[in-house]
Amino acid sequence: MHTALASIASDKMSYTGRILIDSGSEATLISRRFANTLKTTMHKHHTKLSVGGEFPLESDMLVDLTLSCPRQYSTREIAIQAYVVDKVCKDIQGQDTSRIRQMDFIQGKQLADPLMGEPVQVDLLLDIADSYCCYLTNMASSANGELKAFETIFGWIVGGGTPSSLHEEAVCRRVEKHEDTADEICERLWKIDQIPGEEEQLSSEDQKALDYFNTTTTREEDGRVMVKLPRKSPVPQLGESRSIAEQRFLQNERSLWRKGKLEEYEAQVQDYAERNHAEKVPFEDLVKPNSEQFYLPMHGVEKATSTTH
Repeated sequence: MHTALASIASDKMSYTGRILIDSGSEATLISRRFANTLKTTMHKHHTKLSVGGEFPLESDMLVDLTLSCPRQYSTREIAIQAYVVDKVCKDIQGQDTSRIRQMDFIQGKQLADPLMGEPVQVDLLLDIADSYCCYLTNMASSANGELKAFETIFGWIVGGGTPSSLHEEAVCRRVEKHEDTADEICERLWKIDQIPGEEEQLSSEDQKALDYFNTTTTREEDGRVMVKLPRKSPVPQLGESRSIAEQRFLQNERSLWRKGKLEEYEAQVQDYAERNHAEKVPFEDLVKPNSEQFYLPMHGVEKATSTTH
């Protein structure tokens, strides 16, 4: 397995991680754990990924990263885009590489992964295009030609056929990328907007919200639909809010009076009332306890370039 230690940098910070150089992959992947560690900015991008022709992976985020050598072996940097997945691949099993390390063709060369042959966890998998950007021009071979060493910007990686005593099984991983078609995107949008059918099992909370919607939603004479917002039970204790709202109201009134805008503001509020966008607080609500009501402080917003306020 071609692994290497790399400095992986986001737009926020940089950490040293272990990468897998996979010339058979069509997509570069990064584990969600490592992406969160980098605090990198994630862009929404839904993509299906397949391994061996199946679809066990899906990614909904894409990140921009920069790779370089953490041990100053090379000054070259490469920019990549990686799909965020829960886990890049299975942890690499350990194998005895002591015989390889003693071979003449590898002597004096700095390995890209000092822990070559030891059990490791992969943080990032490079696709074929990004992998080729890592290779330099030098190459070396063992005496029998079975093993080859390739120089990369991270150091030397070793690959090729190895004696059976050095490993128990061969590992092959091919990741393919499948972009959603326009029809698939439209179908997903329709499913999001679609009201769940009877065949779908709703949670008790979702069922209560649906029942509340069906029993309280009405259509006005002018064609508008009146929808009441549901409340979760039990109602949280919000505390006393009226005094703060009254204080903000009086501050707003004084400010508008100084600017000569008070009459204009009052006319706008009156227009809200006439359109039934707002109503005067009923007296019975004024005497309710704090646990049953909440006053939201507000202030007027004026935009000189707008025809509305």
